[in-house]
Amino acid sequence: IFINEFMADNYSFIQDEAGDYDGWLELYNPGAETMNLGGMYLTDDFSDPTKWQIPDTVIAPDGFLLFWADAEVGEGPLHTNFKLEKNGEVIGLFAADVFENILIDSLSFGTQYSDTSFGRCSDGADQWGFFWGDDVSPGQSNFVCGDPNGDCNTDLLDLYYLANYLLKGGNPPPDPICRANASGDGVINLADVIYLANYLLKGGPAPHNCQNYQP
Repeated sequence: IFINEFMADNYSFIQDEAGDYDGWLELYNPGAETMNLGGMYLTDDFSDPTKWQIPDTVIAPDGFLLFWADAEVGEGPLHTNFKLEKNGEVIGLFAADVFENILIDSLSFGTQYSDTSFGRCSDGADQWGFFWGDDVSPGQSNFVCGDPNGDCNTDLLDLYYLANYLLKGGNPPPDPICRANASGDGVINLADVIYLANYLLKGGPAPHNCQNYQP
């Protein structure tokens, strides 16, 4: 189980059940079996690894589970007793008591930005990056539209990567297809190179919304 994405400064991006804009964090299960997280712990203080115990709840294979880090446990079973600090702190996931609370996953993060998440790119990977706009994906897979090389950014390296793939048989873009399909027509072709070049070099329209993409 991985800590996969979080947002410490949720100013206006997504509301919880009570209509509040609170911090959130997402766990990811990369395995092929459903996992019961009941008894595990989440914390923002490594000196207190059992700060908040996850109730009896499951996460699907290759699935995601969203927790509200709002210190408002009365609002629901997936609301923690701590908040995430936008100026930076830590997040830890620890095993249940029967497994002696061993560390499962953790991170230490710096200053965060309003309505911007910080997450692994891609899901479960070692690399972390900032996500904003349509690329913020609570409860969904992490990737950036217009990012054919999969490095959590859209820049001239992506244009080179895509052109090299199409013209010289270079490495194919990582899944899903919509990361490289900048034009949104469901096919990776030279139109995407032109679209991405126009976006990066001439201020043209941004790549389509990957999260809602249906080829």
